[in-house]
Amino acid sequence: MLRFLTFIVGLVAMTPSCWSAGKQDIMGFTPGTSFDETQALISTKNFRSCFRVPAEYAQLTNAFGISCDNMHFIFSSVFPGAPLLSIVVSFRGTAEMPSTSSLSDQFGNKQFQFFDTPNGDLYEWDLGNDKILRYFARNAALVLSDIKMIDKNSQLTKDTN
Repeated sequence: MLRFLTFIVGLVAMTPSCWSAGKQDIMGFTPGTSFDETQALISTKNFRSCFRVPAEYAQLTNAFGISCDNMHFIFSSVFPGAPLLSIVVSFRGTAEMPSTSSLSDQFGNKQFQFFDTPNGDLYEWDLGNDKILRYFARNAALVLSDIKMIDKNSQLTKDTN
C-alpha cells in the first residue's frame, strides 16, 4: 500500500500543472507585491547601497524606482500600496551572465520568443499569471514584469491627463 501511495504522489508531482507553473520571482521579489512588502524584503538582503532613482529611469509614467546594487525595482505611483511593476537585474560588470537554457530551467518554461531588435537580441518567456520575463542579451539585463499591471498603470495615466 505504501508503494502505491508513493507512486501516486510521484505521478501527481509530475503532472504538467505542477511542473509548468515554474518560478515567478527573482531572489524572492515578485511583481505585484506592495512597496512596504518589497522594502521589508530588501532589508533582509545584504545590499551594499540602495537609493531612489529618478522617475525617468523607470521609463513609465507615474512610476518610481529604487536601485540596490545590480537590482532595480520599479513601482507604480498610482495604485494603492505602490505595487512593484518590474524587477530589473543588471549583469554588467559581473561574470555571471545567464544562458537562455538556464533561464528556461529556472523559470520552468522551455518555450521562449526571440526578437532581433535594433538594441540587440531579446528573449521573452510568458510565465503565466500576467508575468513576463525578458532577457536583453546586449544590455546584459533581466526584467521580470507584471504586464497587466503595467498596462493598467499606463491606462490610469492616460485617464488622468
